[in-house]
Amino acid sequence: MSVNLKRTHSATEGTLVYCRKSSEQEDRQVLSIESQMRETFILAKDNGLPIDPAKDVLTESRSAKVPGRPMFNEMIARVLSGKSSVIVAFKLDRLARNMQDGGMIIQLLQEGKIQRIITTERTYLPTDNVMMIAVELGMANQYSRDLSTHVRNSIKTKIALGQYPGLAPIGYLNDLSREEGARTIIADPERFDRVRKLWDLMLTGAYTVPQLHRLATREWHLTTPKYGKHGGRLVSKNTVYNVLTGHFYRGWFRINGELHWGSHRPMVTEEEFWRVQGLLGREGLPRPQKHFEFAFTGSLIRCGECGCSITAERRTKASRRDGRIFEWTYYRCVKKKPGMACTQKYVEAKELEGQIDAFLASITLPQSIAEWAIRQVKEEHGRETRVQEDALRELQTSVRTNETAKKRLTDLRLRDLIDDAEFIAKREELVGEGSRLAEQVEAFGLRSNQWLDRVEEAFSFCRVVRERFASGTPAEKRQILQIVGSNLVLQDKKLTIQPGEFLAGVQKAVENQEWLPLLDDVRNMFGNNTIRFKIETVESKIYSKAV
Repeated sequence: MSVNLKRTHSATEGTLVYCRKSSEQEDRQVLSIESQMRETFILAKDNGLPIDPAKDVLTESRSAKVPGRPMFNEMIARVLSGKSSVIVAFKLDRLARNMQDGGMIIQLLQEGKIQRIITTERTYLPTDNVMMIAVELGMANQYSRDLSTHVRNSIKTKIALGQYPGLAPIGYLNDLSREEGARTIIADPERFDRVRKLWDLMLTGAYTVPQLHRLATREWHLTTPKYGKHGGRLVSKNTVYNVLTGHFYRGWFRINGELHWGSHRPMVTEEEFWRVQGLLGREGLPRPQKHFEFAFTGSLIRCGECGCSITAERRTKASRRDGRIFEWTYYRCVKKKPGMACTQKYVEAKELEGQIDAFLASITLPQSIAEWAIRQVKEEHGRETRVQEDALRELQTSVRTNETAKKRLTDLRLRDLIDDAEFIAKREELVGEGSRLAEQVEAFGLRSNQWLDRVEEAFSFCRVVRERFASGTPAEKRQILQIVGSNLVLQDKKLTIQPGEFLAGVQKAVENQEWLPLLDDVRNMFGNNTIRFKIETVESKIYSKAV
């Protein structure tokens, strides 16, 4: 005797289809709303549920990490009013990724106000074990929380590496050839020279922004890069103005109002950038600084005699002979330590910067040496990558085994072959193991990608650090000094700078003109666990303390 297990539609049941996709990282692998609608319509048809696309379908492009989704609230309102009691969704996590919304779904299901939740994976009924549903929704919530933390940390890492975490401006491209997490910004071979020409013409002083816009659109046919459905249009006048005022083109980028050094290739020099700002009538605006009128004040440098911080003063004096105004800046100890009369004298800013410049000269690599070192490191990276590939494949196999074990465990609980206590204990064990494996896989990705970028950027930084300091603003000079040394002490008008391990090796190599020992130092720093190594570069130490 055959039994038809398919449940037919009841006249008292109102069916509601809910589809959601967010543009955030958590939903990158989820089907589009159109694809979800196609799958859910098939589900409804297979279960004998009539759907009116005009009335019974709710869609929204919103994150479910926090409560407050309009269409979700509409769905709950229809359930509470008795108009709908069956919900069809692609997966359970489309309904909720936070505990408040998830708890509401569970409560309505237990009370019978939701008679069925039908997904592509299974159907949930009021008689089901609530523990299983809570575990699934809890996992979706925890995944969202973990991913949110991971994304924030990834953005901080990119900023620390000097990589702009956004869409590259015109003249540059986001390099999509690299793996996600290791992507950089490169010069756009099609547009870089034409955008640079905008700067060249503006620097002549013979063109205005509207004139440059007409040239760019009518003669050069300069268009924005095409990303999917966006871009590919002629540049606007506003785009031309943004190019000529954008700090990105001088090698910096702004995040949340703060300027950060970028590892991308600058299009213009500092001098060219500020000349253009003057031509645009922006010369009255202060150069962007991190609230530092003086470069080396505050807790950056300490007095060697009393340990107090260093302050700065600017003095002016008029010449009695011809009335000319002379101005100079000097640094001195604040002399505020109780019970101690500090005897240290002031040092002029020019003299202090001269000492810093001498130190930077001792860690500046010739261009030919920097390029040679980068080639050697790339060869080392290639050999390391081949060795790690086998180990990574073993880890990935372990990850797949762990996922299979979790699915089998859930199946055993659904068939009542194990109780809740055993299920939860084993599930926690498998989830913990899965998290450890995922961290190891991610660490392999970092080892195989980020360390090469960091070393390459470190050698590149050592090639240009002296030039950047000479042309930098007070805030930029302060950042560079923070990068290259620690334990900065000023005593008897002499500044002592203690370089980190990497820069100490560079300093020794420059002094002795011996470069092979420098590569040996880099290898020793990495050893067999390269992920723990922190290179002292503008990218890494402005935001995280160097070794």
